Amino acid sequence: MGNHYADILLPLAFEGYLTFEIPDTMLQIVGQGFRVVVPLGKNKLYTGIVVNIHNNRPNCRIVKQIQSVIDSTPSVSSSQMKLWRWLADYYMCTEGEVLKAAMAKDMLPSGDKILKIKNIEDYLPAVNYYKLSDSFSDYEVLLKQLSRAKKQYSIVKRLIDYGGILSEDNLLIDKGDKTALKYLISKEIIETFKQLPDSGEFGIMPQLTNIQAAAFESLVSMSEDKKCSLMYGVAGCGKTEIYIKLIEKFLKQNQDVLLLIPEIAMSVQTISRIKNIFGNRLIEWHSYINKTTKRQNYARLAIPKRESLIIVGTRSSIFLPFNKLGLVIVDEEHDSSYKQTEPAPRYHARDTAIMLAHQNAAQVVLGSSTPSIESFYNAVSGKYNLIEIKERFGDSLQPQVILSDTKVATQRGERNAGFNKIVTDNISETIARNAQVLLFQNRRGYSSYVVCKTCNRVQQCPHCNVSLTLHSDHLECHYCGYNRPFSSGCDDCNGTLLTKGFGTERIESEFEKLFPQARIVRIDSDSIRNLNDYVNKINTVAKSETDVIIGTQIISKGLDFDKVETVVIMDADNLFYGPDFRTTERAFQMICQVGGRAGRRCKQGTVIIQTTNPDNPDILRAASGDYYGLYREECKQRQLFLYPPFCRLIRLTLNHADINTLNLAVQHIESELKTLFRDHVLGPEYPIVDKIRDKHNVMFLIKIGTGKEGKIERNNLKKLITEWKKLKIR
Repeated sequence: MGNHYADILLPLAFEGYLTFEIPDTMLQIVGQGFRVVVPLGKNKLYTGIVVNIHNNRPNCRIVKQIQSVIDSTPSVSSSQMKLWRWLADYYMCTEGEVLKAAMAKDMLPSGDKILKIKNIEDYLPAVNYYKLSDSFSDYEVLLKQLSRAKKQYSIVKRLIDYGGILSEDNLLIDKGDKTALKYLISKEIIETFKQLPDSGEFGIMPQLTNIQAAAFESLVSMSEDKKCSLMYGVAGCGKTEIYIKLIEKFLKQNQDVLLLIPEIAMSVQTISRIKNIFGNRLIEWHSYINKTTKRQNYARLAIPKRESLIIVGTRSSIFLPFNKLGLVIVDEEHDSSYKQTEPAPRYHARDTAIMLAHQNAAQVVLGSSTPSIESFYNAVSGKYNLIEIKERFGDSLQPQVILSDTKVATQRGERNAGFNKIVTDNISETIARNAQVLLFQNRRGYSSYVVCKTCNRVQQCPHCNVSLTLHSDHLECHYCGYNRPFSSGCDDCNGTLLTKGFGTERIESEFEKLFPQARIVRIDSDSIRNLNDYVNKINTVAKSETDVIIGTQIISKGLDFDKVETVVIMDADNLFYGPDFRTTERAFQMICQVGGRAGRRCKQGTVIIQTTNPDNPDILRAASGDYYGLYREECKQRQLFLYPPFCRLIRLTLNHADINTLNLAVQHIESELKTLFRDHVLGPEYPIVDKIRDKHNVMFLIKIGTGKEGKIERNNLKKLITEWKKLKIR
């Protein structure tokens, strides 16, 4: 019998695996998917994942041995590793980088921290249970013996009354119970054991309307033909109720459900509803839950034998260890938050979720009231099923939309502090009838930029090529976080600074002057430090303890408030300015999503859009909610100039602290790219913000095919990048 070796995947950015020898003492306790500790370099220890076990000795002088095996059951499933390999290939990174994103740092420690690592099963959120020892069959005699020890007597009596077994929470009621319990355990009267919390029965399910029920039945029946369906329903149509019924169906079939949400802040209400119905079967996965809870949730999913679970999470939840996945729901599938930009892997969670479902033979439901052009193209071309819901839930109608011309209002003297007269009139009427107003401005801070009154210089970040934003008493860079006091004056001449443009903070300040009696809550990333801040503000709105909500895109979707009747989009024009080919699509989505918050419980709400160009076809389409018009126009333009869904895009970004070194690299790379991809290369292009954190940036945009052709082109680019990394340009 020869030596045995294991290929180990480490959370490091290099291609392939490293091979280590398995000591004979570990052969029976190690397997694929187990976490192991291995030495690397000058005996620094790392935690890695066993990918493969074999008898092939690597071609090197010394083969180091695995130091220890952490798990007694796999931490990573074979289906997880299969998805990781696809991610690394498709998004052009290494499996090590995928692993680093997939598992929490404290589950893959290095160095001295390895000493604290635990078996995956030790992370389980087990509950302490207590039972009477089997040696005590005559309970009357036992109680008589304990009659003088009141605390011990009450604990034993409680256990007897409830069948001899109770959880810690139900057993320990009074102060002093813990001491009495310890004594009873030491005397072997009571035994203790751990068990996963009981999930209990499902709560009350929502009653679907006829329209919702028809959509539900379509989703169920269509899944037999095509596994992926797009549910396109107007804002307020009740998609969540349909999701809940689908979740119930799959959980009862003992299959897991993954519900992807773009941002946790947008889905607090949805999570609360699902938790009330499915109780302990719900697992949350997002950046706001603490490390202990994350470890517990991961372990609970990883164990082989368990009940079916519903996982509600943001994009990183696609990395979790599913072993019986039946359904994946991607809510607000169009949302840009599903795209990871930094660091690698730079994946799109929606597209990865579809691949995850495909690898597990699971059904996929994409939901949106403003679908992405790519998803809708797949639906109308027959690749996905298409289910449309064209009516709102209940009796509420689509909101009335008013376009308010800012230029005309200014000429007539009907504009005050950024508000047109029609806006202030509607706000007054709404507050007077005890309803709520939502003011949307997709820019935080007080002023978007400040300029010197003396020398006209716009104040810029010294580390990034971008203007500083005013926040109450300080100037801040939204790219690197640099800040300085506003009172310090101009960088060049120390002159007085003037504010230009407006963000949510300034809107709040001006609104307080116009409506001093109104109760205001501002919801943006400056006013929210953690999830509790957000929940408290949402509850304030839900309980009608505020009249006006001012916010950024955080309040644009996923929220359902009974009393919001008027929505004001303060600056629609700004949404349509941008260098990205998706700018018009995203502006349309934003306006429709924000407008969808109005009048969800009244007969009809009102949406007022302030714009300097009310005749702009893009704004008119957004105002009328003409999605089909947007889709036709976008497809025409994208097909003409070759953009998705008619191709795939790869953005290649180069950066360096020295602009001359960067330009030399650009010249070399441009030549090779254009030889390989010809006229399907755009660039080199210096982005609008071409310096971030003291590094200059240059971009190339590469258009590749959508099928096998695209895979070949991607592999060719990978080879080029490997060669470029070896270059030493000085």
